[in-house]
Amino acid sequence: MGTILFASDLDNTLLFSHRHRQPEDRCVERLNGAEQGFFTRETPDLLPQVVQRVHLLPIPTRHRVPSRGDALTLPRAGRFLPEKARALGVPVADWKKLQHGETVQGREGEVTPAEVLGPPRRGLKFVFSGDTAPCPALEAAAQDADLLLCDATYAEPEQEAQAKQYGHSTFGQSAALAARAGAKRLWLVHYSPMITEPEECLHFAQGAFPRAECGFDGKQLTLQFEEELHG
Repeated sequence: MGTILFASDLDNTLLFSHRHRQPEDRCVERLNGAEQGFFTRETPDLLPQVVQRVHLLPIPTRHRVPSRGDALTLPRAGRFLPEKARALGVPVADWKKLQHGETVQGREGEVTPAEVLGPPRRGLKFVFSGDTAPCPALEAAAQDADLLLCDATYAEPEQEAQAKQYGHSTFGQSAALAARAGAKRLWLVHYSPMITEPEECLHFAQGAFPRAECGFDGKQLTLQFEEELHG
């Protein structure tokens, strides 16, 4: 099974792909002794900042052996309110520090980010199912996900019994789960060897989730915050 590879520009976007970890890659974080992601040689400078800002939650999934997926979220602070910073006597040179979560000195003492930021804004969420049959934990984790990568080992509805036997999902099952969860995008992944042309089977998913796409090696997507999408 591969590991999620992710990178962030720390201000606007998250980029995701999926491949097997290489010996030279650096582990980002461990939870209960399990690796939670890794950075390649091309992204080492992002490591400290992303570990601080990204939340990674393991998801117990349903497979023939103990398995788990991952939900990765990038929280987003509220909009910076310069009028509040001015009223508290914070030098303009320190505004950036407040936006990055640091406490600074104002006219009357310390000023925290909470004093000069609006309510938290919607961040970004990416969910990777790993090997799994449809299950409540994955559906709950995928609620409102910006992108769900979901097991789609079998294509046709007639293969649901086989998928259940081996702890996997069909195209239609993954699409139905994405629709129930209110995910914004779905990429189908982890095809069985019998699926040689996944695009020819995509209609099995798009009936339940019209925005379903077939994943493939090297596929990439830049996720943007909502106001950037509509601005």
